[in-house]
Amino acid sequence: MTPTQLWQRYLKTHPQAKGALVSSYYFGNTKEEANAAVTRICLGKKTGCVSFPQAFEAQKTPCPQAGDYAVITDFAGNGICIIQILWVEELSLPRAYSVYRRMDTVTQSQAQWVEAKQAQQKQVCKELNLPWQEDLPVLLESFREVFKVKRVKVKQG
Repeated sequence: MTPTQLWQRYLKTHPQAKGALVSSYYFGNTKEEANAAVTRICLGKKTGCVSFPQAFEAQKTPCPQAGDYAVITDFAGNGICIIQILWVEELSLPRAYSVYRRMDTVTQSQAQWVEAKQAQQKQVCKELNLPWQEDLPVLLESFREVFKVKRVKVKQG
């Protein structure tokens, strides 16, 4: 199902969402990361993310706000679920870590996580031809899954 089809299906039972700001994306940089993230969302194990305000500003798109919706896809672009953003806060990466680890599976230490996020942030800045500095803020977003295509089946064992 395309993201547009999934959104139209959601609107049939939630017409109050008509006119809301909607985006569509997947999490991660690889098929494995994207598909694992959308599975965790559908299972209620991922309820937040970190994004880079610099990217939104450079692309002249609005930063996410509470009440916005997003169609989350798998790596192939198939609409899997819809999330609604509950709150957004601009923080430094070290401060974001302590809250983020309660919203998603984090197996890294704070230093490793900050280093990995800084590497992503550097890449985004490089792609957008923006300067990078160590203290650039990030957006910490909290969300809830409000609709999904089907139940996610997890293999046991």
